[in-house]
Amino acid sequence: MLKSLMKSIVVLAGVAAAFSVMAEVAKPEVPDTFAERKFVLQISDRDPSKQVLTLNVVGNLLTYYQGEEVDIEVVAFGPGINFLKASNKNAERVKIYMDAGVRFSACEKTLNSLAAKLGEKIELQDGVTVVPAGAPRIFQLQDAGWKLLKP
Repeated sequence: MLKSLMKSIVVLAGVAAAFSVMAEVAKPEVPDTFAERKFVLQISDRDPSKQVLTLNVVGNLLTYYQGEEVDIEVVAFGPGINFLKASNKNAERVKIYMDAGVRFSACEKTLNSLAAKLGEKIELQDGVTVVPAGAPRIFQLQDAGWKLLKP
């Protein structure tokens, strides 16, 4: 009985330690922006047509709000992480929009999970920011007044 109790205590201590480490992960900063319009786009789908649609929406926003202050961040997580791989066929368009000031963020949890599964690190496009977790990043931006689009 004492052995069983000790095992339980050790397991609980391990779980508590894991949660304390998770709690220490720094949240990424919300961009300091004076933009009148702030949009966050979610890409969590592997479907190439959704990736193209997401880029089309980015382009449409930049065109529609041309001349106005606009801030855009695209957050990829889950199967959508493929969108930001260096080898993705849409890499050229992503780079064009990065050069126009659009931010692209990749979920670290997804990257770590894929790396463990594949046995190698995922190579992202240059300029992609890695955030601790995709969905919480979206919530963080929404809490700061950003509008969510899920093409």
